[in-house]
Amino acid sequence: MIADKAIDFRALHERSGVFVIPNPWDAGTAKMLELLGYEALATTSAGFAFSLGRPDAAGAVSREEALNHARTIVESTVLPVSADLENGFGDNPEDCAETIRLAALATADPRIGGAVKSDEPRFKTTDAFKDCEDCPEMVTVAQGEVLMGSNRNDIDSGIAAENEGPQHKATIRQPFAVGRFEVTRDQYAAFVKRSGYKGGERCVTFDERMRGELGV
Repeated sequence: MIADKAIDFRALHERSGVFVIPNPWDAGTAKMLELLGYEALATTSAGFAFSLGRPDAAGAVSREEALNHARTIVESTVLPVSADLENGFGDNPEDCAETIRLAALATADPRIGGAVKSDEPRFKTTDAFKDCEDCPEMVTVAQGEVLMGSNRNDIDSGIAAENEGPQHKATIRQPFAVGRFEVTRDQYAAFVKRSGYKGGERCVTFDERMRGELGV
């Protein structure tokens, strides 16, 4: 399962000593390395470029080609796979974030840094759609299983908040639609105008709502 592979991959990094993670450049080498007993795999931008007869240089392989290559490796093995996404295929944070988002969709793994093979329903989304001209872009998330929450190490080190634990498996039993981006002011205004929705006098934050529910 996806969650199990994610835990296994993290455990390889946290155990004592080191582990070797080789670089397959196609489906065949991925299968061979798995049979040789390796515990995880990592794609290689250089090896992939060389297999196409191209140099190992910036722009030699497109983002779409790299993601399709990563998907091929993931689907060829039951081992965890870490993806070589070069510099994120962009010089600004937005481009890098988009690369990570596309990698998660392409390889069925929402974690940054890798992807895993699963025999369970894959974590996929449909193409983006809109219910109306002013509506936000939506995608439909398919059924599947994902790893949610933060581990104890991340919480103790301050990387994650205390209320993000414990880490656990979450099963998506039915497909559902979700927005690709945050709702804009204009989109919310269009919603209010068409629906007649009347909100409260002020916004209520997540922390305020949690304190109210807990009676604090």
